[in-house]
Amino acid sequence: QGHVEPQVNQLAVGITPQMLPAIVSLSLSAGARRMAASHVIVKRLDAIEDLGSLTVLCTDKTGTLTVGAAELSTAIDPAGADSDAVLRLASLNAGLQKAFPNPLDQAILARQPLPSGAVELDEIPYDFQRKRLSVLASVDGADTLITKGALDGILGVCTSIEGGVARDAVEALFTKLSEGGYRVIG
Repeated sequence: QGHVEPQVNQLAVGITPQMLPAIVSLSLSAGARRMAASHVIVKRLDAIEDLGSLTVLCTDKTGTLTVGAAELSTAIDPAGADSDAVLRLASLNAGLQKAFPNPLDQAILARQPLPSGAVELDEIPYDFQRKRLSVLASVDGADTLITKGALDGILGVCTSIEGGVARDAVEALFTKLSEGGYRVIG
């Protein structure tokens, strides 16, 4: 039966090219049935065609190749130097926010636990227009606004950058780190 089907498909296409879409659908359906026999679920028939054109398929079963968790690589200042002050502020923002905890905040707090004595006073939650989350906190007796988010959202509200670093230099550092596979948060 497997040998008759391709011959019939070739003959039908040769006689009436208008049948090509129907024949392709029938062929893909037959492929889906064969894949279902091997416990593979096909949601879209055209995915079978895409799969057939692959030469290399890389997959990752969480926990096999990766640990499936975010990890904080470094906390740096606008000039690109390691900064304990930036790490402390990041931990205050991550630890004091009331929003839904996310893997990035957990990675920050795993590296630098929330400093004692800080009290959250107010919060402006993350939203997709601002692209940032802000926490107003009392830190060592001083009211401090700590904001984190997408770098373009942070730079968009800055009037100056600490240390006199040029905005272009910060953006170049962001691009370099992003191209290196890092997720960069401002």
